Amino acid sequence: MLVHGAAANSRWWDHLAPSLLDENFGHVVAIDLSGHGDSGWRTVYSREQWAAEVIGLVKGLGISSTPLLVGHSLGGVIAIEAVFREPEAWSGLIVVDSAIGWSFPRLGERKFGVDHRSPRKYADPSDAVSHFRVVPAQPRPAEHLMEHIASQSLRGDAISGWTWKFDPSILTRKREAALAPWEEVADAMKGRFGYIRGEQSVLVNEQQFQTVAQKIGHQNALTIRHAHHHLILDDPEAFLSALAILRVRWAGAARAR
Repeated sequence: MLVHGAAANSRWWDHLAPSLLDENFGHVVAIDLSGHGDSGWRTVYSREQWAAEVIGLVKGLGISSTPLLVGHSLGGVIAIEAVFREPEAWSGLIVVDSAIGWSFPRLGERKFGVDHRSPRKYADPSDAVSHFRVVPAQPRPAEHLMEHIASQSLRGDAISGWTWKFDPSILTRKREAALAPWEEVADAMKGRFGYIRGEQSVLVNEQQFQTVAQKIGHQNALTIRHAHHHLILDDPEAFLSALAILRVRWAGAARAR
């Protein structure tokens, strides 16, 4: 079960899903959270509501086994909330470059380059695709990935113009209640809490990463060298390898018990 970050959508995982199937991860499910992708918009958004959507989708699909839950950026925070609510519903949790015990930046702030007041419209979809950027800013990932994600993130038509699918109000939602206690979630997962970060991430510094690693075990905390916050685009192969490493380590730990 794959959960995207803020202002993203399920299509950010398209380039990874075939490899996950080839590696026998089983069925692959990626959600469009409300206010994102092809899902509907709400009047009010909250981390708790998005977590309920993740739980609800798994139940609605009637999945008999307990899925591995993977969340990138804000998706990782939402994944933690989902596991906190129903820890027995998941076989494992992997958080990808998320701010889980420290301040998470507000993407609607001017310094992150997102204009939430009046989203720009483009007369031509190719023009929109050429202006697509990741946030926070970093060296541009592979062009074919950027073009695919951008083209799948557009809505509109030739008459009204083209703009991005996400609801701009997700970036300005009010401050919420305290984050679900990730330390308690780590305890509840009994060694099946993984954390992957990009070495050059602007959201997760070395000290923060080490704090997480000390809690969940250094064998469950991995760094992808030279990658930035959007590491699933920077180095997809390394990310897939990190998932495989965690799965092998967890299987070995289970046999040892």
